[in-house]
Amino acid sequence: MFFLKNLFSYEIAQQLVLVRKKKEQQVERMEFHEWREKSKEDGTRYFRANYHAGNWRFSTTLKTDPEWENIPSPSADLWLTLRDLLWRRYQRKKGSWNIIERIDVMLEKEHGIPRPMQHE
Repeated sequence: MFFLKNLFSYEIAQQLVLVRKKKEQQVERMEFHEWREKSKEDGTRYFRANYHAGNWRFSTTLKTDPEWENIPSPSADLWLTLRDLLWRRYQRKKGSWNIIERIDVMLEKEHGIPRPMQHE
């Protein structure tokens, strides 16, 4: 009887863990990523990409300018830089593959850039 009770508790615990993992995978959290690029003309330029409710918003600023400017239609280079940043996070198990796939699909549709092989 004791064995069956422990086995039953173990199975319930496993099911709860699986349910929790499914919920975590379904919920898309707000994310933001920042990076910088240096150039001789402008100096250091900072970029920020915010992901919320399935949409991305990009903004940029110079090191000398405290105001962030929105980028209404980001270039393919910005998308590729963001994808590279997310790919490196994914390799360290800190990012979501679903977001990378969505960016790949968008790059293929809007910019004609073919999708890389899965998991490169």
